[in-house]
Amino acid sequence: MKLRKMGKILPALCIALLFALIAAGCGPAETPKTMLELNQEYSALTVFESSGGINMDITLSDTVNDMVGGELQPILDLFKQMTYSSKSDAVNMSADATVLSGGNELFHVVMDGPGEAYYMDMTGLIDAMKNIDASGAPSGFDFFPEELEADLQGNQWVKINFPDSSVYVAARELIADYMLGLDNEVFTNFDSGFVKAISGGYEFKVTYEQLGPYIQALGTYVLENLDAFVSYTKTFLQGLTEEQLDSIGLTADMRDEAIAGLDDLAAPENKALYESSLASAVSTIQMPDIASILGGSYIDLKLTKSGETFTWAYDFLINLNFEGSSLGALFGVDFGNNAIRITVDEQTKPIDSFTPEIPTSSIIDAEDTEYFAGVDLGLGSAFDPYAFGY
Repeated sequence: MKLRKMGKILPALCIALLFALIAAGCGPAETPKTMLELNQEYSALTVFESSGGINMDITLSDTVNDMVGGELQPILDLFKQMTYSSKSDAVNMSADATVLSGGNELFHVVMDGPGEAYYMDMTGLIDAMKNIDASGAPSGFDFFPEELEADLQGNQWVKINFPDSSVYVAARELIADYMLGLDNEVFTNFDSGFVKAISGGYEFKVTYEQLGPYIQALGTYVLENLDAFVSYTKTFLQGLTEEQLDSIGLTADMRDEAIAGLDDLAAPENKALYESSLASAVSTIQMPDIASILGGSYIDLKLTKSGETFTWAYDFLINLNFEGSSLGALFGVDFGNNAIRITVDEQTKPIDSFTPEIPTSSIIDAEDTEYFAGVDLGLGSAFDPYAFGY
């Protein structure tokens, strides 16, 4: 099987496998639903509203701050505390979303039907960028692209045409079904030990110190059950309709080649290579220098439901403790201790159907601007609220 064709499906399967591994561990014997099942219920919402906040806290050492911190501060402040709200209709492919920074609107996006258009109001973002330049952007770096404002010609909205977004919804639902089946049929005896039931739902948390043993346990289980994984995946692919195959970019012939490739994946002669790669990955994670730099970092995910409202809470901490590390010695600079923490809190609930207010004036087509002409707007998923997460 040619690698470029196998590449059409393997990334999606790997993502599904990763999520199944994360969500595995709270079986029906412990609670009525697994984290994956609760997420599938959340993902099944078709008409819903969401609101949430994103906080980014960056701590820089004196050394790093002296190098870049002061000049970057206006940019960091722009993204330090953001809030957003949206209404989405996955059936009719419509949406209305607003993102704010410090209470000021950054941009507003309205989505009009399948295969129609997105309308983006970026006046708030443009004003924010101009303010950053005025307050002192990093040396030699003009944060605000003046050509963008010139392109808009005084218009408020930029119209961006994309292909039918329903393909993303179909693919999302397909992957959700695959993950749930994977969890129920392949990972039935796997308990990560990192998923725990909390009030209204589940929490998954892993610290950097726990990452090595966690990856070792996951990898070992996968290798011991590789035949079951391949068998389930082949059966799943064989059951897909032509429409479902199309949603993930496959033809029937490509599906057949992917199935043949899966047999090669599970070939006994490859097991030693997989085991060696797993041992190498765990060894790298646990290297003293790397563990010293990233020690204390963690990922913490919570999914809960109260009444009809789902809440996702994300908490990511990345420590970069370079003080005394050999890496600092290599560059001749002690970068000191730094940290990046991002927290997200989002509430989503079903609502009745709605009709977004589509702009009718002060619109310029993205294709008529020089600024957007250099951007590959064919990648609709980059702007598609249905392509990721919902």
